[in-house]
Amino acid sequence: MRPSGFLRPRQIVARGKADGGFDRADARQKEVQKLTFAVAHSTPKPHTIKRVSAEGRTTAKGEQIRMTENEEKRLQALREKMSQLKAREQAIVNRDKERQRKERTRRLIQNGALAEKYLNCEGMNPEKFELVLKTLVGKLAL
Repeated sequence: MRPSGFLRPRQIVARGKADGGFDRADARQKEVQKLTFAVAHSTPKPHTIKRVSAEGRTTAKGEQIRMTENEEKRLQALREKMSQLKAREQAIVNRDKERQRKERTRRLIQNGALAEKYLNCEGMNPEKFELVLKTLVGKLAL
């Protein structure tokens, strides 16, 4: 026989908080607290976390773990994509350099043609043309 103050669990829940019992919200809250505590204290220790290297996985103790076939395929696909992107970047840089060279060449040709036209230097060799330019610049500086 049970003592008179002993109630079955269903009766405790049914009694409610006002009578000194527990209600369902309290029970859920305690369960959540237990689970939260369990999760917080079950995180892996730093020495058990696996580090990933380029060739595969390595544990903190330095043990090598092989990658799965799917991981290897994915890694190979990423490497191919990287090489394609690097090639595309290099092509863009090369096009820009070529454009700058062409702009400079065009500017030099235009400036040379204007100098030749206004200085009456047609057919003059580069050494004489340089002397003419130096004398003009020297007169302008004075």
